[in-house]
Amino acid sequence: MKITDAILNADRFIPNRFTLREKLNWCNELSAMLSQEICKKYDYIECKVEDGLVPSLPDGLNFEAVESVIVNGIAYTKSDLRTFDNSLILPYRSGTMVRVVYLKKYLPIRCVELEGEYSVSGDFIGVSAPPLEAGDLIKIITEFDEDGSPDAESAVYTYVLEATKDGIRISDSLDKNGDVNMFICRVLTDETLAPMPYDKIYTEYLLSKYALHSGNYDGYRSFSEQFNITLKAYSDWYKERNPLNRTSCFTNYWR
Repeated sequence: MKITDAILNADRFIPNRFTLREKLNWCNELSAMLSQEICKKYDYIECKVEDGLVPSLPDGLNFEAVESVIVNGIAYTKSDLRTFDNSLILPYRSGTMVRVVYLKKYLPIRCVELEGEYSVSGDFIGVSAPPLEAGDLIKIITEFDEDGSPDAESAVYTYVLEATKDGIRISDSLDKNGDVNMFICRVLTDETLAPMPYDKIYTEYLLSKYALHSGNYDGYRSFSEQFNITLKAYSDWYKERNPLNRTSCFTNYWR
């Protein structure tokens, strides 16, 4: 299920005035929890020991995310790492290769909306440091209503082929050139982390938030109870049906 469909389902049950960004923040909150507690994804880096010191983890990661450190076939587990601070000192000589396995961070849904005057030249739009990526589907509006709001009926949909610090190159050239007043937004195509039939957990989570922040505490308790039932069912299914992540299975590397 798409995240936008989960939001639409929740809105049908409880009409509300919460903004799209608020709803996306709640969906991100749930996705982050699922990715850290249930459907975990791992990655690793390989580096050399220098004077007994393992280099720092990639930006944005800390040792709380480390699952294990493997040196010469020996896996230092999470419990081994609790005594270390920001650096990991290991009793191995310089040049020894180390593999650090860590839990990947959840990347929030990117809700991008840009409005202003941008330089257009064929398939290139000059936008300073655009928060877009190659492959993004975007909606471009160059016509505005009398009240200044974007005219949705005139929207053009296209894909981002390349994003640089100077702008974006799109898959379809615009019929305008020069400085053009426009509205650009990323079309939300993100999927829920939980598959069917457990994807309803997003709608249930949103409904609990709607009720809580509207002062409907009886509704909040009811929606939360249903959410917890679905959460447990999804957790049990995932643990039973999903194979172990090969990145986090240390013995696979050293047989």
